[in-house]
Amino acid sequence: MSRRRRTALTPPAGGAELPTGAGGQPRPRSPRPRQADEWRTDVGTISTWCSANTPTVVAGDLNSTFDQSVLRDAARGCDDAATQRGQGLTPTWGPGGRTVGPQIDHVLATSGIEAESVRFLDLPGSDHRAVLVRLVLPTGQPSSTGSASTP
Repeated sequence: MSRRRRTALTPPAGGAELPTGAGGQPRPRSPRPRQADEWRTDVGTISTWCSANTPTVVAGDLNSTFDQSVLRDAARGCDDAATQRGQGLTPTWGPGGRTVGPQIDHVLATSGIEAESVRFLDLPGSDHRAVLVRLVLPTGQPSSTGSASTP
């Protein structure tokens, strides 16, 4: 994988910690013609986290959409927060205000973790939009909701 971005899950005061798959891991490189094999490998690593036996969140710039079979295959076992809330086609990257473009920034969570809310926020100086998600853990897990941030 190419560049390093850190993703932190911030639980509310007194909330339990939740492991995050993307925390500290580099994001997948862009799918360019000469780097297609590396891109497939990068995106494919998401399956490691989505097949976890514990509740796990994978969040960040995945440089992939669910139109691409490589992401669909890698994300098996995870649900996309935006799709859960009916916003799976909201663009997060693209030209001119991002009213048109792909959703390549995602918050994925293993089965049972539900997206209570999803918001897309414009970031001054960035060609990406932030994805702000409130997650709810399944019953029987430590009670916690949190928000992802990139320090």
